[in-house]
Amino acid sequence: MKMLVPAAAAALLAFAGSANAGTLLGVPTVNNVFGSSYSVAIYRVAGDLSGQTLSPAAGRLEPEGMVWYNGALYVTGDGTTAEANGYMAAYAGGALGSAPAATRLTATLGATTAAYGPEGITINTRGIGVGAASNTFVGIDSVIAPVSTRILATMPITGGTVGNVQTGATLNYDDIAFVPGAAADGSLDRFAVIESTSNGVRLTYLAAATGLPTGANQFNLDAQDKGLLFLPAVEADLLRPGTGQDVLLVAQSAQFAGDDNRLFMYTLAGSLLETAVLPASLFSNAEALAYDPIGKRLFIGDENSGSSNITVFTVPAPGALSLLVGAGLLASRRRR
Repeated sequence: MKMLVPAAAAALLAFAGSANAGTLLGVPTVNNVFGSSYSVAIYRVAGDLSGQTLSPAAGRLEPEGMVWYNGALYVTGDGTTAEANGYMAAYAGGALGSAPAATRLTATLGATTAAYGPEGITINTRGIGVGAASNTFVGIDSVIAPVSTRILATMPITGGTVGNVQTGATLNYDDIAFVPGAAADGSLDRFAVIESTSNGVRLTYLAAATGLPTGANQFNLDAQDKGLLFLPAVEADLLRPGTGQDVLLVAQSAQFAGDDNRLFMYTLAGSLLETAVLPASLFSNAEALAYDPIGKRLFIGDENSGSSNITVFTVPAPGALSLLVGAGLLASRRRR
């Protein structure tokens, strides 16, 4: 796994302000998610960028893309509803109770430079192919000019102009996750993306070596599926005991007023293993996912206008006796 150069991490985190840190909204207990119980903390993060000195001024923090990397939770999004003022915020140690570091991101297409607030970000942990350079994320998003251009690009952790831009009218990605393959030479490594098409929403695999579709193992998703996360078998077994294989987690926003947000667990080939319901009382627009394998924490970003939240689920230790009680997150095996 490629490692973040310490100086680069320090350069970004040094930008952190002290104002308007994430507000802890509550620490409810939640019972039986994928067969386990969780301690849950909910943080209001919408104003966490207001103390930054970015130019132009930082807007609200609405989590659209998230990834955990080398001890920090990175959150990307747009500062306005017009997809302007793209940024990336970094919470050292996943400490949502403190203001994040932040950096401005831009994309250059031809002679036009525009804000870049990725809908999704991931890390090529193998270090072979797209995003193989040190201190680099792979992001997917649209930019405000030229209009309706969707891009897949590499982006430096410390901000600035993104590189290796791939564009096309057929690109319409909502999130991305790196999926390592079995081959040691990286030839089977892939990026999984949630892709909106004229025929609906689907999970598509891109070859990590090229960033182009592999043509294999595509499968359909629900229209409101937004967030994507790869979990190796050892972590999947913590979320859903007995899973025994690598999986993809997909977050779904509420499809209509009063509907629930959901988490889906799929095999890599697209078989639905489990569905968890996220009640409207806790979530409005679940859109981003990240996972801390050391602290065993699942982060769910809720993009909800000026009141955006990040909810942290702490996964219980294997075999621990669950004593948590109370409703809040109800698991179901509802298949579509």
